[in-house]
Amino acid sequence: MIFLRGEPPGQEQVFYNNRRTLTMVLPHTPARVLLQASVTAASGTPSPLIAIALAGVGSPVSSTVGQFLWAGQPIIKHALPLNLFKCTLASGLFAIVLGVQLCAGRALATISPAVLGWLVLSAFFGIVIGDVMWLRAIELLGPVNCIMLGSFQPLISACFGWLFLGQTLPSGALIGVLFISVGLALPWLKSWLPRASLASLDAGAAASRDVEVAGAKAVTSKAQPSARRWVLGAMLQLFNVLADSVGSVITRRHGVGLSTWQINLVRFGSSGVLLTLFFLLTRLVARVRTRTPPAFARFPEQSRHAWTLTSAGVLLVTFAAPAMGNVALFGLPLGAWQALTATSPLWTLPVMIWLEKRRPEAHEVARALIVAAGAVLVSWAVHH
Repeated sequence: MIFLRGEPPGQEQVFYNNRRTLTMVLPHTPARVLLQASVTAASGTPSPLIAIALAGVGSPVSSTVGQFLWAGQPIIKHALPLNLFKCTLASGLFAIVLGVQLCAGRALATISPAVLGWLVLSAFFGIVIGDVMWLRAIELLGPVNCIMLGSFQPLISACFGWLFLGQTLPSGALIGVLFISVGLALPWLKSWLPRASLASLDAGAAASRDVEVAGAKAVTSKAQPSARRWVLGAMLQLFNVLADSVGSVITRRHGVGLSTWQINLVRFGSSGVLLTLFFLLTRLVARVRTRTPPAFARFPEQSRHAWTLTSAGVLLVTFAAPAMGNVALFGLPLGAWQALTATSPLWTLPVMIWLEKRRPEAHEVARALIVAAGAVLVSWAVHH
């Protein structure tokens, strides 16, 4: 048994080295993993293997599929309405799960006012502030540069886990975290490298580009943001990484003993309330000034089909992924948890082939392999 330092007295998190569970879970279908997750969530004592399966498979797969469903929907361009919609819908789903558990006679842990306050604070940092900074950074820098800057988050989480939770990662896990960070930064390297260098990665794909190799450097420099936008966007993205990591530390520290359903209801419910107040206040100010509310304070017009896909994305991204991710959070060191939940590039390939019906390029395959190698190293080091 390995005990993590830094936990409140009497609430140390125990890691169980259960090799028999390895043979039971890995050969089975994802449905078996989700079943194990529900049992784990109720007991509150996740084994390392269940935590690895949820953090490295369940949560990122759910999030990846959900984001593919969001792609192309009008609401994806409206940060505040999307945030408000997903927090409200997800918190309602978490409340339904807790209501079913209460009707079934299951006792729930009591949430003290102090713990409630800490969880609301974690939501404010990780969901309200963090998401606003992240979406604004995407607007300034584009998704590729934001992914590059976000690639440092597993390393920052590992440092935060050591500083605030007393968690020390094995050397193998640290190497795996580095692999995953490099894999996350690969799209940025691709966008900044000369096109001639990319041809060595995938000659067939590079030859079919709209821009010739000779003019690639000029196009690349033109596509990059200005120095002022770069500095502002980089600061926002780095603050987002810090805010999200702080929120995870607070949840890990003060959510011990609560189920994933309780934690998520408090975090997303409080975020929904805060976002609703800001949303209504913005519209009220615009009405007093007899002006049209700004675009970020208006829900876009969508078809019924688009709202269905948006809701399905919320079910996966904001309900299922956090439900599994929070279980894993209490069974793994913070750095390992953050690294494994960041393995979306590994699962993007099969989802992309399934939904977009297109063949992945060589750099996408290379990125997935690097991330996979890092995930294996982190999982092996933590499990052993």
